Amino acid sequence: MIEQNLIKDSQKQHAIGKVGSPSGKEATSDQFYFWVDRNALVESTQIIRTSSIIGGQEFRFFALVEQVFRVSDKANITDEWERPMEIGRRSQFQQPRCDLCFCTYLTS
Repeated sequence: MIEQNLIKDSQKQHAIGKVGSPSGKEATSDQFYFWVDRNALVESTQIIRTSSIIGGQEFRFFALVEQVFRVSDKANITDEWERPMEIGRRSQFQQPRCDLCFCTYLTS
């Protein structure tokens, strides 16, 4: 189930993703995952902020991005081999991407 909480960049105050709890990646009191907006760039060691309304009161949480997963639509690495490739040419990252970040809470 996906929560309606938004991750916010502390300097620009815009949403960069959405907290989620897909199977096997459930949130705990120490950690959570979030999906990154396709137009945002998030990397390891970045500090992010999210908020949640509990009992009518808003709580803000700060967290450290520990790991960023670049999720492919391919089932395994051999499926990647089927993509057209030109030797010696740099990838332009034209494929749609889906990033999932693993975070640990710093404070609340």
